[in-house]
Amino acid sequence: MLDRALGNPALTRAGLEEVRQVLVSTGARGAVETRIEKLLAVSARRLAAAALSSPASPASPGC
Repeated sequence: MLDRALGNPALTRAGLEEVRQVLVSTGARGAVETRIEKLLAVSARRLAAAALSSPASPASPGC
């Protein structure tokens, strides 16, 4: 089912809803959300621990 839907420009609203249901019922949505939360927490800790002396300056022209 997902193979037929992925990249299908003719996918209908009903087909999209079916894809959503599969992602929720298999736990894929929850797993992705959990992964995002973990990565965000790690990133926030690392950023907080970084010894940043000043805000970044704008990029030089041509970069």
